[in-house]
Amino acid sequence: RLTMVDSWGEYLPSYGPSGDWFATVDQTERDNDKEAARILTQWAEDRRTIVQGDSAASASQIDDGSLDFAFIDADHSYEGCKRDIDAWASKVKAGGLLCGHDYYAPEFPNWGVARAVNEWAKERGYKVETDRDDTWFIRIPGPMPAPSTTYDKIVIACVKWGDKYSAAYVNVLFDMVARNLIKPHRFVCLTDDPTGLHEAIEVVRLPKGLDGWWNKVALFHRDMLPERSRIVFFDLDVVIVAGIEALTETKGIAADWMQGGYNSSVMVWDHGEHAKVWDWYVSSIADRLHGDQDWITELGGWQFLPPDWIVSYRLHSVDWPPEGAKVVAFHGEPKPHQITSGWVPDMWSMGGLATPRFTSLLNNDIKTIRENVETNKANWVPSIAEGRPNGKKLIIAVGGPSLADNLGLIQLERAKGAELWCVNGVHDYLIDRGIIPDGMVLLDSRKEPVDFVRRPHKDVEYLIATQCDPEAFHVLKGYKARKWTGWYWGVEDDILVGGGATVGLKAICVAFVLGYRDFVLVGYDSSYRDGNDHAYPQPMNANDLRVETVVKGRKFIAARWMVKQCMEFMGMMQTMVAHGCTFDIAPSDGLLPHVARLSVEAAAKADATAAIPAADIPLTIGA
Repeated sequence: RLTMVDSWGEYLPSYGPSGDWFATVDQTERDNDKEAARILTQWAEDRRTIVQGDSAASASQIDDGSLDFAFIDADHSYEGCKRDIDAWASKVKAGGLLCGHDYYAPEFPNWGVARAVNEWAKERGYKVETDRDDTWFIRIPGPMPAPSTTYDKIVIACVKWGDKYSAAYVNVLFDMVARNLIKPHRFVCLTDDPTGLHEAIEVVRLPKGLDGWWNKVALFHRDMLPERSRIVFFDLDVVIVAGIEALTETKGIAADWMQGGYNSSVMVWDHGEHAKVWDWYVSSIADRLHGDQDWITELGGWQFLPPDWIVSYRLHSVDWPPEGAKVVAFHGEPKPHQITSGWVPDMWSMGGLATPRFTSLLNNDIKTIRENVETNKANWVPSIAEGRPNGKKLIIAVGGPSLADNLGLIQLERAKGAELWCVNGVHDYLIDRGIIPDGMVLLDSRKEPVDFVRRPHKDVEYLIATQCDPEAFHVLKGYKARKWTGWYWGVEDDILVGGGATVGLKAICVAFVLGYRDFVLVGYDSSYRDGNDHAYPQPMNANDLRVETVVKGRKFIAARWMVKQCMEFMGMMQTMVAHGCTFDIAPSDGLLPHVARLSVEAAAKADATAAIPAADIPLTIGA
């Protein structure tokens, strides 16, 4: 779990004199920082807690000895840092790390981090270690305790009896789990008839003497499922609509939407827990109670799973599952197989759709990227410098299929005074059509993209990432060029350009650094059209994995990097709009423009003022 603490508001009196620039920012900037922190940690949203409050005071919300790692980067005065260390040190378990930032700052006479850290460690005989970027570390003595989990395997379980549900229901559930759970797991079906089940499904025979849904009490028989397992149970009439990693890490039961109490359609527990559901069951209980979940509710002892994770189809999800939902339950009628339109058939099927979850999609190894950066930082090309807002409109043209439709728009905007940048093969495409761009951005670190600059033009300024192959800089010798460095772990430079992973997104961020705030985006389709991913041939992309992407019922074909670009675009633009940027997206029927239009429509309905605000716009994909 990740817990993030910040006041984003008033600070203690000791903070201002420390010299820390963050002590001087106004509330608007603090609010922007808070939103940025939320956006940048969305990868952990299922396991993240954000606490707004004083750093030391908020430590009381954390159990002693519960943290593997605590990082302090708050009040940099001696008094403030000492207060934070005293508050948070006890929260770190034996063998864990107490650490923080800004150990050295000789230019600030009131900066007290090193003094506070050294005094605290010396009093206890602890060793202080430092590393790059002024980070400090103290290992709390003692061995790191074994993980607190009581399981060493994950078992996904379901129960099938009689003929109410066919084998197809079990097979589709098996497939949905495989699409939405990256962790290793076993899939077990308790059944009286294994006919037609997928060969990878483990079968356990149900004990005799149980009828209908009362068969579910057998899940709690100690001999039915493997020992030392975390058991995640799903009813057969559910649809999994998002990643369920966090669900496997959270013990509990769904809350009933109609009657209150427990709903046994989704349950998570460790083997051996709640054993009395089986041990105490006798046949007369079935005469007294309506069903298994009444019995489970009567015995009690469960925590509720987060209510937004498990939702009702009839109450919440007919049009589309709400944001945050992981499982949609089909209690009563209709059942998933009865629904033939909308989102359900796309997800409740073998090989159906799943929520996209991407790590960084680097197309080269980080070692080569770092080597290129170090080589190119020392070459002849000057680096970009941060500029003030310049009031100019900038067209950025990338290579999506709609580029060909918008050449007239580019020329019209240029006639009005806008500048024009392009990326990659768009450079030659435009020049061959008599349109000379003002700038060209290159990001890719592989050798093949050097071909994009082998026909340089004297009127174009080339903005080349230091991670590019050094040959790109050699080719541009004698032409206008500046270099810039993208942000990667372990890469250092005076200015590091963050933002999305694609050259189209990085071009926007480079332009922002240079002072541009008003953008016209052309060719940002993020999807295929008629089988083409670009307005021109792009052989490097020929082997990209294509996935079907659905946005509120509308389908697109896209490569994984396109879907990632669209997702990153929405988060990045929200932040940039908050910093004064405007965006016009050229006409396109692609994925990214469609998502942007939905976002604007959602903002209009909410009377929001941001041009591209946060919006409840789910994306799902399937191979």
